[in-house]
Amino acid sequence: MVKGFVSGSFIAFAILFDHFLIQLLFFILGITIFVESITVFGENPHVFTAVIFSGAGMLVTFIFWIYGLDKVYLIGVITLMVFVYIKRSYRQVS
Repeated sequence: MVKGFVSGSFIAFAILFDHFLIQLLFFILGITIFVESITVFGENPHVFTAVIFSGAGMLVTFIFWIYGLDKVYLIGVITLMVFVYIKRSYRQVS
């Protein structure tokens, strides 16, 4: 669920930013996280849930963008993504 939300947020950031390279980076990152969230890597993927949460991430990103808080929200999303992948790598090691 969290990966779907983060991927939707990154895809929405790709749509909202002005610079092409930043847009490309966020789009590739969002698509990569989305594909990783629906593929099977030892977990039971829920494709419909990932799609719903991806849409929710896009909507929340758009709302924060309207209020001018998109940079703060971007820092929060990046932090959330780092925590998710740290937890995942820690779980694989132990």
